[in-house]
Amino acid sequence: MSNKYYIQQMIDDLAIAGIDCSCLQYIQGSWHESIELNISFSGAEIDSRQVTPDCLFIGLIGENVDGSKYAQQAFQDGAIIALTTEQDSVQNLEAADGAVLLQVKDTSQAMLALAKSRRKRLASRVIAITGTNGKTTTKDLLFACLADCSKVACTSGNFNNEIGLPLTLLRVAGDEDYVIVEMGASASGDIAVLSEIAQPDCGIITNASDAHLEGFGSLETIIETKGELIDFIPDNGFVVLNRDKNGFEQWSNRARCEVLSFSENGEQGWSWVDQQLSFSGQNYNIPLPGKYNGCNFMSALLVAQKFGCNVENIRGGLADFAASAHRGKLIEAGDIQLFDDCYNANPVSVLTAAEAVRQMSRGRTIAILGFMAELGNDSETIHISTGQQLYDVGIDVLIGVGEKTRPLVDGFSKSGGSGSICSDQNAAASWLKENKVEDDLVLIKGSRSSKMEQVIDGYLELINDGSKGAGQ
Repeated sequence: MSNKYYIQQMIDDLAIAGIDCSCLQYIQGSWHESIELNISFSGAEIDSRQVTPDCLFIGLIGENVDGSKYAQQAFQDGAIIALTTEQDSVQNLEAADGAVLLQVKDTSQAMLALAKSRRKRLASRVIAITGTNGKTTTKDLLFACLADCSKVACTSGNFNNEIGLPLTLLRVAGDEDYVIVEMGASASGDIAVLSEIAQPDCGIITNASDAHLEGFGSLETIIETKGELIDFIPDNGFVVLNRDKNGFEQWSNRARCEVLSFSENGEQGWSWVDQQLSFSGQNYNIPLPGKYNGCNFMSALLVAQKFGCNVENIRGGLADFAASAHRGKLIEAGDIQLFDDCYNANPVSVLTAAEAVRQMSRGRTIAILGFMAELGNDSETIHISTGQQLYDVGIDVLIGVGEKTRPLVDGFSKSGGSGSICSDQNAAASWLKENKVEDDLVLIKGSRSSKMEQVIDGYLELINDGSKGAGQ
């Protein structure tokens, strides 16, 4: 079977899905009904600014823009195929000789249909990862474990929704041994939708905790939704679960496939000391701080072992490990360190990161935190409780960024901690420059909407400008 996905196959797959499609090819300066259907693409993009040579460009319709209007830019930058909405005229649309234009009524529906068909044509094993926390880091660790002994593709960044997952499947070369996909959810049924597209051979559920309560309503619904992944794993597949986390009993009882599990205690037990994980008589140096990353690695390790990777393969992969941006990276910043974990936040992830910082710190531990979004009607209460628990963990100073963090800071301060609020990210960066003490370790974290990476960028700019000035 060919690794490539050809135009003729795409047209056939759209037809099977009940999607009407017109196909035009650019030949010698004008568009014609397709002549040569033995055309394939390499990669897929929905942003014309990210187009690469010979890729598929998909013009999705958003709230404010019809991506089809950027087909000309995509063709100009090297796209070989463009999937667009139906247009009255293509006379002014120019492309390289042989380029193809597929026109449909709904590009989003067509993208899903093509991704499903692409998945069916793949010989690769698909591994799906879901959970409230740790999905991306687990994906990165699993990629490292498998990459030393096989060819692997995986979700880029956090492309884990109904757009990102189909794009991942359309981007693969087709000759991979494994394809790793992330699955995120904000409401009941989301994981089932993604699983139907990905048809995973096996899966990992990292955990379930009180996040996105605005969409789910309760922890029980979150557990139920994460468990939807299990329903799509075939009988000869397997799922990896953490016995110490919420949902383990429900998920293991739900599975008709093999369940691989681990715990800090008893059978399949593991231990963690100074970023070294011990399991089954072997030690692994984990290039990430925080014991919670031991759980992420254990999930990856069990999958890698199940697929035949040996200890040396796994250690070799870890030696080349690179975490995704803003997920648990230590940054040397003059005489202090920044713990960049600012990609996203919920109560559990904030507290586990705080515990890691407290354990690593040689001096004070400071937390600069943004608002935790999507916590529903109990958001204020949850923020207050999280502030109280941050004091119990041992955080020395808490800085909230923005007025929405006041309940968080109040909970911390009323428990006896030193807390205050900065108006925005720049103010927080300035506060840190003026108040830091040598050997401080600073956790920076918040929901994606808080854009806490701006605190890091602002602080580094301030100290770099200061050092330049001192040297002149």
